[in-house]
Amino acid sequence: MIFGRLTFLSVYTLTGIAGSVLSLAWNPNIVSAGASGAVFGIAGALISALYLGRLPYSRDALRPTLKSVVMFAVYNLFIGAASGFVNNAAHVGGLLMGLALGAVLGRVLMAESGRRQVAEVLLFLLAAAVLLFGTRGARKMHADVVTISTADRALQKHSPDEAIRLLEPLLKTHPHNLDARVMLGRAYLMKRDFSDAETELARVAAADPRNLNARYFLGETYLASKRWEQARDIFASLTRDAPKEDEPWVLLGNSLNGMGRQQEAIDAYRRAIVLNPRNSDAYRELGILQLRLKQNDAALQNLIKAAELDPNSERGQRGLSAAYFAAGKAKDAEEASHKADQIRNSRTSSDDGD
Repeated sequence: MIFGRLTFLSVYTLTGIAGSVLSLAWNPNIVSAGASGAVFGIAGALISALYLGRLPYSRDALRPTLKSVVMFAVYNLFIGAASGFVNNAAHVGGLLMGLALGAVLGRVLMAESGRRQVAEVLLFLLAAAVLLFGTRGARKMHADVVTISTADRALQKHSPDEAIRLLEPLLKTHPHNLDARVMLGRAYLMKRDFSDAETELARVAAADPRNLNARYFLGETYLASKRWEQARDIFASLTRDAPKEDEPWVLLGNSLNGMGRQQEAIDAYRRAIVLNPRNSDAYRELGILQLRLKQNDAALQNLIKAAELDPNSERGQRGLSAAYFAAGKAKDAEEASHKADQIRNSRTSSDDGD
């Protein structure tokens, strides 16, 4: 063994951390797991130690081993870059730290024991300090990304107040961060604070008209506050700009329905179903509208399909119950109504637990 057990363990640990630091700096949204950065670190340390080290072997004797390690590193970096699924930043970070450590270690490998130990301790302390400052720098560099990710998790847990608490201070220091502003608008929308939601989302839509998320949630804000024509305009534009997306067609249908343009709403729901035959929202809203228009057979068919795709929708089960009742199927209507009550009670219990 060239390095010795403790030296090998130190190189392995430091290069593994270096890989994680560079990964964090390169893309903080990637959660990296595994020891590949450390493996590349050992390879890097071997490369520089074999090439620069003062070893009691001839160059010809070392050349096959050096070539093998270099080929390992180059080949695997190439595979990682080509695959698109490998966190190559961790590999590069580990490799670079390994090259640096090996360059110094190679110079003292044959030194007397005391001098070598002192040199290694100083080297590893310096490397640890570099990694500490690097970690702090990476976190500071991407503090906004980390905050946005944390706020997004809060929204997924239906905690808009927590998201707002995180995002408002961020936007004071990063007022042009449009992703944070969209998320703040979503948080206000979840709280049904439509005025503040509109302010944030409209600001983003004006700054970046191609921001589909901002326009989508602005449309939802208009829908939730029953501003049907404004919602219609937003979702109609989204169906043009994202023609393969089915959800804007559902929301366009809701907007048209609110405006009293039922046939156009039905056409929009059907368009959503063509784009995505598994869109339970489209079947549900189409069925409920058809039930209102006394198209009972079609309504029942669509509401049954909606319940098959999403059996845990309270609105869907209520609509299905009404459709069964209209069809004279009292027992089925009662079962669907009971299912809806169970869903509502389950949601209430979950909210109380939170």
